[in-house]
This record gives sequence, C-alpha cells and structure tokens, in this order.
Amino acid sequence: MSFARSFPLRPLVLLTLTLPLALAAEPPAPAEPPDAPSAASRGEVTPEEARDLEKAVDGWLVDPVGKEFVRVERKVRSAWGSEGEAQAEGWLDRKDPSGRARVYFLDGDFVPAPAAPAPVPVPVDFVAVCRDAIREAEAEAEEKARSEVRARERAAKGRDADGDPEMPDLTKIMRSMRRVAAPDAGGAPLGACAAWLWRLGEKDLAARALRAAGTLPRLPPPDAPPEKQGWIHELAWTAYAGAVHAFMVAADDEALQNAARLLRLYPAYAHEFGDGAALLEELRRRKAAGALGEKGAEEAPGGFDAWPVEGRVAW
Repeated sequence: MSFARSFPLRPLVLLTLTLPLALAAEPPAPAEPPDAPSAASRGEVTPEEARDLEKAVDGWLVDPVGKEFVRVERKVRSAWGSEGEAQAEGWLDRKDPSGRARVYFLDGDFVPAPAAPAPVPVPVDFVAVCRDAIREAEAEAEEKARSEVRARERAAKGRDADGDPEMPDLTKIMRSMRRVAAPDAGGAPLGACAAWLWRLGEKDLAARALRAAGTLPRLPPPDAPPEKQGWIHELAWTAYAGAVHAFMVAADDEALQNAARLLRLYPAYAHEFGDGAALLEELRRRKAAGALGEKGAEEAPGGFDAWPVEGRVAW
C-alpha cells in the first residue's frame, strides 16, 4: 500500500489552495446591535409629538407660562335668558396686555378676574389635578382591558359576550352633570393637559397624559366635516351657545367674544348648531354702528299688528 493511496492528495491540495484565500478574505461584519427602543415605547414624548404639543399651545390653547391655575366663580347663561354662577378652573394672568387681570379657560375664552368683595380666585395645584386625572384614566384603561379579556373568555365558553349588565360609572355621570356652557380648563381633555404639562416642563407627566389620552390636541382642518361628538364638538357648541345666550340678553361684548372664537377656531361648526356666521356678522355691524349692548324697544309701536308682514319682520 502506497502512502498516496492511503491518504488521497486531492482534499489536501484543495485545502492548500483555499486556505490562503479564506485567510485573506475580509472578516465577517459584526452583528448589528438591536434597534434601540423608540421614545414612545419608552413612555416618552416623541419629537413629532413634542412639535404637536407646542403647536397646540402656540395656536389655540391658552399658554400657561406666567399664569396661575385657579378656581373662580363665573357667570353661566341659559337658553331661557336666565343666569347664575358656577365654579370653573382656568389660568389667571395678572399681567394681561389688556391692563386688567383675566382668567383664561381652555381655548382662550376668558372672564375678568373677580376682585373683592366678589369671591377671589382660589389657587389650585394644576400638576396634582393632572396626576389624579391621569391615574383615573389609566385605571379606566386597565379595567377596560380586563373587561375585554372577560368578554373573550365568556365568548370562548359559549356565553353571551356582553355578560351581566355593569353598574354605570357614577363618577363620569356626575362630572357630565357639572359641566356648564363654558370651557373649563379643570375639565380639559388629557391631550390638552399634556400640552400644558409639556410647556411647563413636566415632561414625564406630559408623556403619561398623552398616552392616557390616546390622541394629540389637534384642531380639525377647516374643511373637515364637523364631528358629531367629542371634545372639539363640545368646545364649538360652548362657543356657539355662549354667543347666543349672551346675545339674547344684549350682552353683546360677550356674544361677540364667543362668536368670534367659534369662527376662528371651529369654522367647520359655523352652521352646525345654527347660523353662527350670521350672528357674528350682526354683532360686528352693531359694533361698527356703536350699538353694542343696546336693547330694542320692549313693546311694539302702535298699529304694529296692521303692518305688512315684511315690515313686522324687519322691525
């Protein structure tokens, strides 16, 4: 038996030829590290969300910087021409450009800051209010997730997915009953709270508020069809109702303030509840004529019933 026959040379030659090439080849690239978790997955505000939050405060939400969060008594008007007082929370600006302290609410609606002997504004811890609201929203989200799990389990067992009727959320019901026809910053959606917290430097709490809200505080495009529910719908209704109720009792300055806000921020709703555009036009006409706040005659002139219909309507 020869050496060559016992140890074939072909594999050895192949190894001799390929080994230098393998050694000369570039080493394999190191494995890329896994992608870093995004800001959103880390529970932080993303750069895009930060821009939207800043845009909301710069564009239509009241800017909280330099202001104090307070609770005040404000006038509330009804569709029957009556009025009362209700508590509302907003941002007190002691250095307003108007020269008089004002309390601003969610979307720029305001009232003059009351002074003694009227009840003066009461300071409120805005951050603490937000923490409570966020905890409540997070607890509701957890309960909703648990309810969905229970519903799937019941459905898997062949039972009615709806299960037994649940007790109504009395907290939500009472909060709705306390709502007045005025934007109340204390009842602001968590998306708006997130924008205020962000502007005030409370970054971590702003992120929690944004996650709990599930949506950014954005105004719909002017050409978008009006929503039939939601907080933008509520704000638009508040502006319209505030204008109409004030107009009914010749509080024309207040009516003008509300009607202008309706058309400026919520133009899609100009005709949703009534003709808000016509009301604003009439109020501006009265202002130009120096007739804001003037009341019409309490009684019709003599012979009014015999006037032509067109004349009575015009009067």
